[in-house]
Amino acid sequence: MKKPFYAFRYISWIAIIFSLLGSLLLFIVGALKTLNAFRVFFLGYIPEGKEHLHTADIGIMYLIKSLDTFLIALVLFIFAHGIYTLFISNTSSTKNSGVLNWIQTPNIGHLKNVLAEVIVIILICKIS
Repeated sequence: MKKPFYAFRYISWIAIIFSLLGSLLLFIVGALKTLNAFRVFFLGYIPEGKEHLHTADIGIMYLIKSLDTFLIALVLFIFAHGIYTLFISNTSSTKNSGVLNWIQTPNIGHLKNVLAEVIVIILICKIS
């Protein structure tokens, strides 16, 4: 009875691959938002419809948006790594590798706690 469930765990590759792709996309979007902040500060770029704002406010807006984007990208990355660790990898072989020790995922509860902490940080950034 365990064998069908053991084979079914490989469907989690869908979540892993697309979470990593989404994370990569959001890292690129965050970098572009940061570049827009540099354009505002150093090249005097003012987007259409934002002429009434001060240049510093526009630049800070882009930086806060990029921070928010990077945090969501990290959530997707941590989620993908956690799902991989929980469902695909052999935990005895990954503990000794020393790679990504800061996001070790011993169980699904730990993964939920880490993701909840990052989401709370994102919400705090949105409010301020």
